[in-house]
Amino acid sequence: MPAFMMSLDEFKLLIVLLLLFCAYTWVLRQSLRHTAVIFLLACLTGWIAQVPLGRELNLYTPNITIYLSYVSVAVIVTWGAGLTTIYAAHLWLARVLRIGAGARTIALSGIPILVALEFVGSNIIRMKLHDYRNYASLMPLLNSMNAPPWLYAYYVGTALLFFYALIRLGIHTEDWSRSVFRRGAGQPPRL
Repeated sequence: MPAFMMSLDEFKLLIVLLLLFCAYTWVLRQSLRHTAVIFLLACLTGWIAQVPLGRELNLYTPNITIYLSYVSVAVIVTWGAGLTTIYAAHLWLARVLRIGAGARTIALSGIPILVALEFVGSNIIRMKLHDYRNYASLMPLLNSMNAPPWLYAYYVGTALLFFYALIRLGIHTEDWSRSVFRRGAGQPPRL
């Protein structure tokens, strides 16, 4: 298969991503513009997070075909979907539970979302490390999480760093009035 051709499983990932974006904007009442900004930042974070893991932990089963350097584009998009989902879920939880958007809501939403993404990735998209059989599954009933256990701690740490970066950028809540991405940022205030 040519390097630019997408596999059926990578196409499934795009369908899952499209469904998530619809859910964010319709069910969770998220702004499409804000969701897109978060998604792009999350994809960048995912790519940066995968680079130090090296080639071996970025080699996937043959159904994953498109790579940026040695990092799978499917993995980059999955990072984007995962971190965006955690962001959207934490805002939704903050709204529903009437608590502040913050680390507490990230913790309430993050771990279940990681488990769900691992399940979807392993069973629907069939995205697994090339040597996944060498690792005992952390969730054998779900047929997922076949990677070194320390890698999941790395994922959680990366998600927390992403959240704190959102705080620093002023985009960790639904109110982006102090965000570096607000419309008219960098313009002098009106008097």
